[in-house]
Amino acid sequence: MNTLHVFSNEVPDWVVAYDSDDAVKIWEETYGEKYNLEESGGEFIQESDDHRFTLFSENQDDMKGLPEDCIELAQDESFRCRMTNKQWIDIKGRGFLGSAEC
Repeated sequence: MNTLHVFSNEVPDWVVAYDSDDAVKIWEETYGEKYNLEESGGEFIQESDDHRFTLFSENQDDMKGLPEDCIELAQDESFRCRMTNKQWIDIKGRGFLGSAEC
């Protein structure tokens, strides 16, 4: 049985995928270009399911579908939601999770 995990690269970009090859495929689907190890962010490494990931956004609509008790308004008036990787996987499923460059 395939299990989803959170993977990250050096940028960092975070994706929910089955393995590092699947993470690259999701990255390519998201950005619409071929993943290059040297230019795109290096190898995707599996993160611990217990690691806590925080999603930041200036747009409250990006928080739709997330548990309301995890959403906070930051000092800079952006929105953030912090959960374990396992919680993100359960809510978002397979796909692109976020990037430090967005």
